[in-house]
Amino acid sequence: MGELLGTVAAVALCADAAGCCDCSRKCRIIGPKQCLYVACYPVERKQEAAALMQTLFDIPCKTVANFLNLTLTPSNQIIHPARYYAIFRDWDGKRTYTHEELKKREGLTLCTYCSFQLRLPPLLATDTSFGFFVADADFDEFSAEQLTMLDNELQQIKCALLQRFPALDLSDVLPMGDRVVKHYGKDVADRSSLLQIFRTNLGYAGCATPLTEVSKGQFQPALKSRLFWEDIPYGLCILKNMAEMLGNFPTPRIDFMIRWHQQYMGVEFLNPDGQLNARELWRTGAPNKYGIHSLEDLVSTSLPKEMRNYRHPRSRI
Repeated sequence: MGELLGTVAAVALCADAAGCCDCSRKCRIIGPKQCLYVACYPVERKQEAAALMQTLFDIPCKTVANFLNLTLTPSNQIIHPARYYAIFRDWDGKRTYTHEELKKREGLTLCTYCSFQLRLPPLLATDTSFGFFVADADFDEFSAEQLTMLDNELQQIKCALLQRFPALDLSDVLPMGDRVVKHYGKDVADRSSLLQIFRTNLGYAGCATPLTEVSKGQFQPALKSRLFWEDIPYGLCILKNMAEMLGNFPTPRIDFMIRWHQQYMGVEFLNPDGQLNARELWRTGAPNKYGIHSLEDLVSTSLPKEMRNYRHPRSRI
């Protein structure tokens, strides 16, 4: 442990997905991972960091090249906004939905199916949010289309970074479908399309849609859930800020998803002109919030020491 003083390490993804069965007492493990992926700074210490994490979590740990691979790995930051919008795209901020209405629109789970039905208790004593498990492969074609558009823009950010910094290793930032197959392996029964990957991934089984019960049997989107307050400011806003730093190239689907969610949050993360709102950056995990305003600073902790001040000839064009 002493040899890793001065080292910052993190893991990609949680060790497993879990659902609350008895608040503060027990939970149900839903999707255990086959292994975790570790990044660290300085990048030269990633093997030692992975060995320590493997001991702490008691699960095999592999390394990724750097922290940017974790930031850009397509995961909840694009899965949740795409799926939640697909389910509630007709919501006017007032109407309610019954259990049967949501079931008909395949909207009771975020990702895939489960072989039983279970109503979850509130996550907190003061919370009125519920999730439902159902025996359906809920992830639909429209959700897959929205997710594909977000993933395409994320991959454009990756490509723009590599164009500017060819020495940067982002080899673990895989397209969405490839990433799920890599992390869940044999749990994915059908790999023929992104839609089928999500519908047949046992690792996502039972990922219930967060709902708020406003009256008996009447539900609305859970506006206080992490799908709003984590995946937007600490997900899409980070990607948007990186796109701004990379030349401010268009990210129409990221912009759309930020706007759709923020209208129900009472916070304007994205201005009408399509730029992040500087007054609200403090609520986000965007690089600019932390004083990172240059691309060189953005990648500095993700490059080997000998490459930090190197500029490839292609990047000077």
